[in-house]
Amino acid sequence: MTRKNHLIHIMSNNTDNEYNKWIEDFETQEKTYKTYYNEDNEVIRFYFIYMDTNKQIETIRKESFILSKPNRIAKEELVDILKKNTSLNEKQYALHSIDKYNFSLDSSDISNFLREDNNSLKFITPITKLDTIYFEKTITMMQDLNDIYVFYIKKEIKPGKANVNNTTRRVVFTDSSTKKNKTRKSN
Repeated sequence: MTRKNHLIHIMSNNTDNEYNKWIEDFETQEKTYKTYYNEDNEVIRFYFIYMDTNKQIETIRKESFILSKPNRIAKEELVDILKKNTSLNEKQYALHSIDKYNFSLDSSDISNFLREDNNSLKFITPITKLDTIYFEKTITMMQDLNDIYVFYIKKEIKPGKANVNNTTRRVVFTDSSTKKNKTRKSN
């Protein structure tokens, strides 16, 4: 090997080593910053807040829910979850309201977010109809903040009204083919 080829060989090996080291360093740093990238939500936490008839909180339960598709809860899944949680300790509750908290902020806006006051309320959205709920991609380290708050109010049973739905009504069916129409002859 000539001196020139030997020098080129050393330089290329050195360049390859430097390049590989640069890639390794970049990947290491990238892992550190990965928590600041927006990614799909795969798990959402539900908070079930049970209130008495005066809207005073009696109990709060929480439950994590694995999404069947990223960033959304299908209407059918939502209805099943809501129905499953309408009773607690043998008491019946009616759905009062639903709120969604979706921390939808880009990593570039974090510093501004931290400087502002009372800015966390802008991520709360009331759910006004039972339909599929969508979440925006969220910064990985903030995904634990994405929640659904379900408010139930205790069903009030009024005295004397408890048996209204328990009465039996008699229904009589008549066969119209056996019934004969009679007309009266007028004078």
